[in-house]
Amino acid sequence: MEINYPWLFVVGILLILLLLYWRLKDLIVLPGQWQQVDGTIVNWMSREEKGKRFFHPMIEFKTLEGSKTQYRADDHSENVPMYAIGTKVIVKYNKKNPKQVKTIYPKKKQ
Repeated sequence: MEINYPWLFVVGILLILLLLYWRLKDLIVLPGQWQQVDGTIVNWMSREEKGKRFFHPMIEFKTLEGSKTQYRADDHSENVPMYAIGTKVIVKYNKKNPKQVKTIYPKKKQ
C-alpha cells in the first residue's frame, strides 16, 4: 500500500494520540505531581465475598493545604486486618486530585 499523502498519515496518528491523551488525562500522573505525607490507619472496613472475609484499611491523612482526608485503601487482607489501628503509613497523593492515592505500608516484623 502506497501512501501518496504522508502528511495525512502523520496528522491521523497525531489525532489518535490527542484523543487518547484527552480520554486518559485524568489517569496520567507525572512524577512531579505526587505529594508524600504521613497517614494513619484509623479503622478497618470488612466485606465478605464467596465465604471469605476481606479487610480494607481506612486511612486518614492531611494534605499540605491542611484538609483532612480519609479513604478506603484498595489493599486488603484476608480473615484478619494486616495492621493495627493507629499504624503509621506513607501516603502519596496527586496534588491535582487528592482522592488519587497510593499507600506505602511499614514492613511487617517477622
